[in-house]
Amino acid sequence: KLKDLIDGGGNIYNLMKLLHYDMKDVKVRDQILAHIRAEAQRVREQKGRHVGIKLLSDVDDTLYCSGGKFPAGCDTLFPKSVVYPGCLSLFKALDGAGKEGTSSCNLVFLSARPHLYKSIAEDMSYHLFRELVQDGSMHSLPTLLPGHKYEGLEAMVTFKCRRSEAWRKVGELKYATYQKFVDLYREYDFMFFGDNGQGDLLAGQLM
Repeated sequence: KLKDLIDGGGNIYNLMKLLHYDMKDVKVRDQILAHIRAEAQRVREQKGRHVGIKLLSDVDDTLYCSGGKFPAGCDTLFPKSVVYPGCLSLFKALDGAGKEGTSSCNLVFLSARPHLYKSIAEDMSYHLFRELVQDGSMHSLPTLLPGHKYEGLEAMVTFKCRRSEAWRKVGELKYATYQKFVDLYREYDFMFFGDNGQGDLLAGQLM
């Protein structure tokens, strides 16, 4: 419950950031991670199964349409920023399948967008998430795991000559982020949703 409360706070200070980026004492971090792993294993053994499903999803061209605006995506099926019909209903149904009547933060967005000065990019995403929750479209406030600026910048600069290969490092970074996140929630199973751009296919294959 404590982990979900932290991740469901609606800001950049999720469990991943607090442990892997803000905590500088490696010894203390390792002790906390060891405790988290042990408790997750104990819960799995007690229940004999997972306690729920964490839904990891890309944002652009997965949650909502990019409108074909580079570098966000290439889909022009809907206008820019239109949430794909049925996407949030699917997330709600899958999240509910693993719950036992308790609220949690099982929706996690894994983005290629980097953490920038004063969390500008993340704040914009959380503003959208709150609007979707308030109008009843999104069933719970999610957490967001951002990308890194160097991998994304390199992909944008080299895309014209390297095409999809330019996003390889972004895909590898998404997979590395996924591994760190899974380590925090070993009592859960995971599902990943993405599109065919920004390294999502590679990330999914590695998962």
